[in-house]
Amino acid sequence: MLNCLRILGFFLVNFTIMFIILFSVTRLIPMTSHHENMHEWT
Repeated sequence: MLNCLRILGFFLVNFTIMFIILFSVTRLIPMTSHHENMHEWT
């Protein structure tokens, strides 16, 4: 029972970490592209 919970928790932690990374990446990509566009305009 404890092993199953440990594995479940491990997967949950990995999922949350991946979600946070993906969220930050999706938030950063538009910002960087926008910044590059601004650089091109000037």
